[in-house]
Amino acid sequence: MALRKEPDRRYGSAEQFAEDVTRWIGRMPVRAQRDTFTYRARQFVRRNRGAVAGATAFVVLLAASGIVASLQARARSRERDTAVREQAMAEDVVRVLTDLLKQSDPRVLPGGDTMRVKSFLDRADTELESLTEQPERQLRLRRVMADVRASRGEYAIAESLLAAAYRRGQTALGARHIEVLRTRQSLARAMFSHRGPQVARPLLDSVLGEMRTTLGTGNDDVASAYVDLATATTNPEVATALIDTSIALRAKIGTGRDSLSIATLLDAQGAQHFVRGEFAEARALFSAALRILDARLPPDHVTRLSTLGNLAATENELANWTAAERLATEILTYERKTTIGAEGVARSLEQLAVIHANLGQFAKAETEERESITQLRTRMDPSHELIDNSLRNLAIIVSAGGKPKAGLALLDSVVARRRMAGDSALAAYMEAQRVPMLLRLGRAREAPASVVALNALLPTLAQASRWHGDAAMYAGMAAMANAQHAVALNRLTAAVARFDARYPRDHPRRAMAHCALGAAMAYQRDSRAAAPHLVPACDRLATWALADSSVAAWGRRAR
Repeated sequence: MALRKEPDRRYGSAEQFAEDVTRWIGRMPVRAQRDTFTYRARQFVRRNRGAVAGATAFVVLLAASGIVASLQARARSRERDTAVREQAMAEDVVRVLTDLLKQSDPRVLPGGDTMRVKSFLDRADTELESLTEQPERQLRLRRVMADVRASRGEYAIAESLLAAAYRRGQTALGARHIEVLRTRQSLARAMFSHRGPQVARPLLDSVLGEMRTTLGTGNDDVASAYVDLATATTNPEVATALIDTSIALRAKIGTGRDSLSIATLLDAQGAQHFVRGEFAEARALFSAALRILDARLPPDHVTRLSTLGNLAATENELANWTAAERLATEILTYERKTTIGAEGVARSLEQLAVIHANLGQFAKAETEERESITQLRTRMDPSHELIDNSLRNLAIIVSAGGKPKAGLALLDSVVARRRMAGDSALAAYMEAQRVPMLLRLGRAREAPASVVALNALLPTLAQASRWHGDAAMYAGMAAMANAQHAVALNRLTAAVARFDARYPRDHPRRAMAHCALGAAMAYQRDSRAAAPHLVPACDRLATWALADSSVAAWGRRAR
């Protein structure tokens, strides 16, 4: 319903959308379904399945009461055993933590009152050795401690600890034990943060398969594993299917009904719309999630800041740069006061760098981007794609700021790094981004070769990928610069169709595509068709600092 082409068939507001999501998870009638007696009756039965089934099977249950009593006794026995194990595990946790806290007492350990969190965690690793006779408890504690390190941005340490814990747990408990599977999932998450999605994706996929086989689909760990894999998936259509599966599982097993869980799901769905370039829909979902989080969480909570960052990125894509700058500045202010990992401060700095570049504040943008890269390099593997993405953005900022030669040299080094990392797809996309820099340097003859690799990759990409439109734009610019006007017309027509579907009417990227297309038409002496594309699109480029100077020049000459 939210994706209906007819405006009167869509939801009237994000609140209506969020309300329908909430009602659907609670198995209540929803606005998106025709309101009939049959539909309401079916929903009532689903909500009250136990009561309806109980009334229908009353006689059968009476006849089988002896069997039921036996089964219930066994179930109570299993629950009692589980409770005893959980209590013993909790007591071990309390004991270990108590021993650790005693170490912060200067009467027990000189200087203990100055112990930092890192020292606390280092001592915890030693204390956990005392639980060798309880491998399940030891494994759980090791996983928790390693997750804490990961949340502090100590990704390399967390990955190493989790890998060692997984090996121990596999030997002591077996590969299919729940704590072993959870530890492997934490290891995959740490690898994702430390070395990037390309490295972590195979492990995330493997863990999901093992969890699904061992635990079935009626388990919250399995639902979470679907979300983790979606986060590391570049294909937007596959990622969306994974998120949808997670939502369906959580509805089935009864989790995700509280408001914070609903906010998390709204945020995840917003992220998938963002990846597909559906920015208006993404903004509505992020805003709905944020309203829930604002009411439930303090302003500096990491979950709230994450959703706020998603909203800031969406406003930036929609060219609402003032709003994006305000949100990114708020996030960075909170993040500077705490330690929440490399992605925190680094990503906020990068967001601000891109926003300030769009506004033409290139010196400030370059400073912010360089600080972001420094932050990432202190904690992430050198081959992490986040570092190379930031270096690519720095190259664009440097080039647009008046140093195209230095920008091109930096971009070429980043393309080489991605190829060495085995990431040929991202390398191809970055190589195509050489085109504007080459045109600024008067090296138009080299431009067509820069888009060959990306054009060859297009048939393998999901139709929702934004790379289709960007590839058409870069190829059209390269053809225009080499007076191949028929080729340029074909490619720029494709770019305009993609950008019109992705961006609002007055967006500068959409304006640049139309201005270039109008110029190509004018060079083909089709002035009647060219005029609507040239005006007012070419005039809008003057408001965008990152507008390509070659396209602006073509537009002026065409007019």
